Amino acid sequence: MMIFIVSRLLREKFVFGKLFENLSYRYLLFGAACGTLCVAVGFLLIYAFGQMTISKMPIRWDFILSSFVMIAFSATAEELFFRGFVQNLLTKIIKPIMAVFFTSIIFILFHILNPDLSFLSAFNIFLAGLVFGFSYLITKNLMFPIGFHIFFNCSQSYLGFNISGEQMPSLFELIFPTANIINGGTFGFEGSIFCTLILSGLSIFFFFKIKKSGFLNKIRN
Repeated sequence: MMIFIVSRLLREKFVFGKLFENLSYRYLLFGAACGTLCVAVGFLLIYAFGQMTISKMPIRWDFILSSFVMIAFSATAEELFFRGFVQNLLTKIIKPIMAVFFTSIIFILFHILNPDLSFLSAFNIFLAGLVFGFSYLITKNLMFPIGFHIFFNCSQSYLGFNISGEQMPSLFELIFPTANIINGGTFGFEGSIFCTLILSGLSIFFFFKIKKSGFLNKIRN
C-alpha cells in the first residue's frame, strides 16, 4: 500500500516539489524532537500513575534498525499523501483549516481496520492529523510533520508500546495490570487519555499560532 502511494505521489510535481521546496533539516529535527517528547511525557505519566511495569528486552539491533526503516518509510509516505497531496488539494477548494479537518478524518479512515481501534484511539489519530496538518500550514514544509510522525511512532515502538495496534520491535516490554484508557492497552500509546491531552494541547497551540500570525489571510491572498 505504501509503495503504491509513494509511486503515485512522485508523479505529482506539486507534491514532490512541496517536500523539497525550502528544504530545512531544522524542521525535520524539531519535528523529531517534538514527536519524541510527546511520547516520552506520556510514557512517564502512565508509569507515574502505576499503570504499567517495565522490563528490559534483549536488544536486537538488526530488528531495531529494520523497524526504524519501515516506520520512516511508512510515516513519510503517509505525510506525502495526506498532507502533501490530500490537504494541498482540499486547500484549493475550501479554507485551509477545514482542509486540515477533513484530511484528518480521512486519516482516521486509513487506520479504521487497525487492531483494537476504539473511539478514543480513533480520536487520537484525528488529533495527530490536526497536529501534522497545522504544522504543515505553519512551516509550509513537510519536513516538520514527517519528522514528528517518524519519531512519534519510533518512540512508541522502542519504549514498548504497540503502534496503532501493531506490535513492533522494542527495547522494553511493558506489562499493564489491565488494559484501560490510561495506558492505552493493546492499541498502544495512541489509545491513552494522556495521548489525547498532549495532542489536544499541541493542536490548540498550533491553531492559535496560525490565527495570531494572520497566516490564513496570507494564504487566501
